[in-house]
Amino acid sequence: MVIDFHTHIFPENVSGHAVTKLEQSGKLKAYTDATVDGLLYSMREAGIDLSVLLPVVTRLEQFDTVNRYAVKWNRLPGICSFGGIHPKDPNCRYHLKEISRMGLKGIKLHPDFQQTYIDDISYIRLISQALDEGLYIAIHAGLDAAYPDCIHATPERICHMLNETGILGSHSKEMRKIILAHMGGFACWDQVSELLSTEEVYVDTSFAFDYLPEEKFVELIKKHGSDRVLFGTDSPWQSQKESLQKFQMLPLSSEEKENILYKNAWSILGS
Repeated sequence: MVIDFHTHIFPENVSGHAVTKLEQSGKLKAYTDATVDGLLYSMREAGIDLSVLLPVVTRLEQFDTVNRYAVKWNRLPGICSFGGIHPKDPNCRYHLKEISRMGLKGIKLHPDFQQTYIDDISYIRLISQALDEGLYIAIHAGLDAAYPDCIHATPERICHMLNETGILGSHSKEMRKIILAHMGGFACWDQVSELLSTEEVYVDTSFAFDYLPEEKFVELIKKHGSDRVLFGTDSPWQSQKESLQKFQMLPLSSEEKENILYKNAWSILGS
């Protein structure tokens, strides 16, 4: 079994525009058309059984639309969607309860797209309240190609956020509800290794296969522990098929690969 814990799609009526805009701003190439049908085709081609969608609310007024689609997609075979929320949402606590009532397992936060530092008080409140609701929290960490001049979620700021929410250095169940994308911080991997590898947070492998040398990739996995790493691709911005092939070539044990490919993810999704 293979679970891709980090994917994105858009409604068909906006997918073309959204993909073009992100390709231009991030100097990226999309590997699918970023529709649900495009993702399902990619999954079949790659041999992926389940994809987790991580939608982002970039404007306050998007809450209803984004989460309505999340619920719709969440009902499809092979798809599991998180919800989305903005850190400046004045109805944050109510909306988090609504996300939970919708049956969505967690939320996605993107500090760069949401133009807010991860240790800003608004995020600290939001994350604390999300944990109170029992929600998982997936966070874009490190550099984003569309915002190369400012990293809103550096490892240092992530540590500060974890400290301010009262879970830094703890081994509580709350730590295991934080998921840091891109191996803990895209293009910040030395700091990730130094500051975050001892923390009981999850990291995912998304968008790292073409940028992390194999030796460093394996080193980070070993330091975090294979029970705290989730396989993810960032589709459509990376090929699911190629990412899975590259992962399978890493010098890891069968047990480590099984943990990363599906066991850790299932412990989240099946709970």
